[in-house]
Amino acid sequence: MMGVGYSPRWDYIINMSNFIAIQISGMIVSCHSTIRMTHEKSLLLGVLGDTPQLRIVDFLLGHYRYDYSKKEIAEGAGIAVSTLYGVWKELEELEIVIQTRAYGNTRLFKINSQNSLVKSLAKMDMDLVELTAPKKRIIADPS
Repeated sequence: MMGVGYSPRWDYIINMSNFIAIQISGMIVSCHSTIRMTHEKSLLLGVLGDTPQLRIVDFLLGHYRYDYSKKEIAEGAGIAVSTLYGVWKELEELEIVIQTRAYGNTRLFKINSQNSLVKSLAKMDMDLVELTAPKKRIIADPS
């Protein structure tokens, strides 16, 4: 690990060259590649497969604090809006995504961090980051 930070709000933050992971209150809430917006395949997609559903989940896991319109989610996930509409109902039925608010005709959504499947995927994503992270030994300063 290149850096580990601590604060009262976060249990820990792991910041490696291209990865950021945040754990709050024992649950991994964010674990994503900082190069995701270039639509390169994340570790999670590399292991589980590059499907539209996983691209959506992968994008929303990395941006868990914010809510997005369906169009913004499609753009962030690197898929066509028509593809998003084709898989969206399944994600809502499984309660993987939840509506947070609406303004006008636009509805905004975010990842459902309380969903057990989402928690499992976030943990798997974090485990993948830890497994592939460069290992550095930290030696305590004897002074």
